[in-house]
Amino acid sequence: MAAVSGRSRSQVAGLHATSGEFERAVGETFLEALRRELMEEGRIELTGEPPLHGLFFNGHVSRRDHVAVYVVRQFRQDHLPGPNHEIVDCGFYDAAALPAETTQGTRLRIGEVLDGQARIATWR
Repeated sequence: MAAVSGRSRSQVAGLHATSGEFERAVGETFLEALRRELMEEGRIELTGEPPLHGLFFNGHVSRRDHVAVYVVRQFRQDHLPGPNHEIVDCGFYDAAALPAETTQGTRLRIGEVLDGQARIATWR
């Protein structure tokens, strides 16, 4: 089992799960945003419908921010993308040996999905 994460050029330090914003103004759904962000950040195309793991309040970013977490197990990736204006690098990592800079929120979600740890309502 592996976790995919990327180092971002954004203000969010550390190694974290693929993320982005859904385009509410154009009527984009969470699932459409997931498909777009996976392709933009990881060259990953979904080949099956991922189940929604949960919605998590991300209060350390904003009083209005929530994170939708999907469990993606069916996908294909034509190649690992190179660095760009948004992502420094990305990759797949053994969930038992995540890089030290993996964020707390990412570690919590991985523990919930893979180890059956109890979910909490907040991102971290």
